[in-house]
Amino acid sequence: MAEKIRPTVQVKVRMPIAFHNKLFREARRSGQTLNGEIMKRLEQSFLEPFKEVAERNLMEASDKFSELIRHVVRETLEELKHPQPDDGEDDNEATDTESKDDGQH
Repeated sequence: MAEKIRPTVQVKVRMPIAFHNKLFREARRSGQTLNGEIMKRLEQSFLEPFKEVAERNLMEASDKFSELIRHVVRETLEELKHPQPDDGEDDNEATDTESKDDGQH
């Protein structure tokens, strides 16, 4: 199977030697080529704004979900402390069944 060829452009960039050395060390540490390290960092720089928005949205959703859970727990605890009276439907059914049984005997 033929390998896919991605169009590339060779770019010559000037940078301080210390910066080049830092990139080179990070590339070796992460098991990449210098070019791979530079490409990874450039790609991350373009994704960073989206990452920040996603993190902010996640935090807002988490806060809203936590508030919802607190509300449900508070309501449930209140219902357990002060149970509401039944609407009586179950009691009527039992009474109707008992009266039918009484009439047959």
